[in-house]
Amino acid sequence: MTFPTTLGVLGGGTIGCVKIVRALQHEGARVVLFLAQTRILNRGVFRVPPLEPEYRGTELETELRDEGVEIIAVPPARPHVFLDCWPMRRAVQARLAAEPFDAVLGWHHELAMLPPIARAHGAMSGMFVAGWYNRFRDKEIAQHDLKERTKLRAERWFLAKGLRRVDKVLAISKWSKQEITEVFALDPGRVGVVYWGVDPIFAEAQRSPPGPVTNFLFFGSQAGRKGALEAMEAFARIASQGNRDWTYKLVWLHTQRVCDKAEELGIADRVIAMDPTDHQGLVRELEWAHVAVLPSLFESFGLACAEALTSGVPVIAYDCAGVPEVVRHGEDGWLVPNGRKDLLDAPIIEAMADPARTHRMGTAGRERMLAGFTWQRTAQALLRMIEDQKRA
Repeated sequence: MTFPTTLGVLGGGTIGCVKIVRALQHEGARVVLFLAQTRILNRGVFRVPPLEPEYRGTELETELRDEGVEIIAVPPARPHVFLDCWPMRRAVQARLAAEPFDAVLGWHHELAMLPPIARAHGAMSGMFVAGWYNRFRDKEIAQHDLKERTKLRAERWFLAKGLRRVDKVLAISKWSKQEITEVFALDPGRVGVVYWGVDPIFAEAQRSPPGPVTNFLFFGSQAGRKGALEAMEAFARIASQGNRDWTYKLVWLHTQRVCDKAEELGIADRVIAMDPTDHQGLVRELEWAHVAVLPSLFESFGLACAEALTSGVPVIAYDCAGVPEVVRHGEDGWLVPNGRKDLLDAPIIEAMADPARTHRMGTAGRERMLAGFTWQRTAQALLRMIEDQKRA
């Protein structure tokens, strides 16, 4: 398996890569992980800046090695990050020449030159895809300045090269499959859906018996599109109607922005800002919560929603991209039309008005997540695809 950065570049892709590697190992597969020694967002055009210590991912690498995963560090190409596909090609080719493997799986531009090499050594090739590929449409690219247009066109070229060469494109959701086939004009038959799983630690969250619904939780990455502050406006409107019997806690990097916004809206006494925490800490916060408020404007899968549901906490979210495949409106959560922050009040009020139903929705969400969204199932689906491709 190849990855376009080190494991120190935290994000959904890194989490997915590590979880899939571990799940494949657990299913009895032998995995070799090739890591490009770079941080994508910190690359110049004609130079390779030093990789800062905090982005090396040494701790995660050590954990994986201790679990039996072989890790090969691949030096970056000097001219530009998109050319990392060439040193990656040399590294993987050398490994395939030394030992046979059933599949070569990758994540981005680093895979562009690998499908022919994999095929020559009798291995299947596959590329994981998540979403946000609409930015590669001509009308989207045209909105950017010359430098950004050049970068986007180059990125599109390398992605397209890999996507059209691989045996199988591995989409994270049905929505992601639809987007990738439309943007890159791919045959839908070459694109399979492999849902991601949820860390089993979230299934260990303890649920309290039904009672007053007062605790609302937001958690997410630093991206501004996550909707944390927009949800705060909904709580302010609820407070203006005389209902202040609630607490809105945000586990988010932007604590000062949260405090400033709460002060501006006059609800500082009802809002708690917390720095991000690890999974164990997040489980504790989900045990505290009665409802998770996660109105992100874009999620190719909706991992935070899945984590909340696995913890038994119903979700309020926007009806966007892959989220409806995770959250079922009226069954284990509430879906609001995307971007309609003025409509977030209603599900919050509804959740508070019917505690028994809110609790049942959380229970239903947990059961559905445990039945269909585990990393074990992800690994098993991948292994079935590899076997099917070998038989084809």
